[in-house]
Amino acid sequence: MAYSMILYQVCEHGCAYCYARPTHEYWGYSAGVDFERIILAKKNAPELLEKFFRKRGYKPEPIMLSGNTDCYQPIERKLQITRQLLQVCLDYRHPVSILTKNALVTRDMDILAQLAEKNLVTVALSIPTINEELRRKLEPRTSSAPTKLRALEALSQNGIPAFVMVAPIIPGLNSMEILPITEAIAPKAA
Repeated sequence: MAYSMILYQVCEHGCAYCYARPTHEYWGYSAGVDFERIILAKKNAPELLEKFFRKRGYKPEPIMLSGNTDCYQPIERKLQITRQLLQVCLDYRHPVSILTKNALVTRDMDILAQLAEKNLVTVALSIPTINEELRRKLEPRTSSAPTKLRALEALSQNGIPAFVMVAPIIPGLNSMEILPITEAIAPKAA
């Protein structure tokens, strides 16, 4: 990827291991509960992206949606900024990658499938654990592991290149799950 787009300066998922929390302090909010509740959204991101694509001399390079905060967090259901960005990428035949912890990505299957037909998209689902009790503690407001696995299977069945990021690995907490996660993923991604 050459570029990363952060659509939401917040993350409602509430992950215990989140490295993005301190970025919220830049805006004058706390890295604690404010980070999960005070939502700053780039509502004009689709227009800005299209303007960026139209710059004289611009050469398409892959763009990552997310990377710092999830582009498919709960507020995306209402605002649909990610969906609009994907449509801009499709309209301009521009490569895009997605990293998410949320099965909401399947809502955009229609656009993702069209991007996949043109070899312009990849989707990564983050699955750090398949232990639901641990997942609820580590990332309380993300999709459950079984739901993520169903999303992975649906993406794969629709020809959308999808893979899993087994991360973060926390020694002694989920490090013993690497092989079981890989085994759970294998039939879904085939």
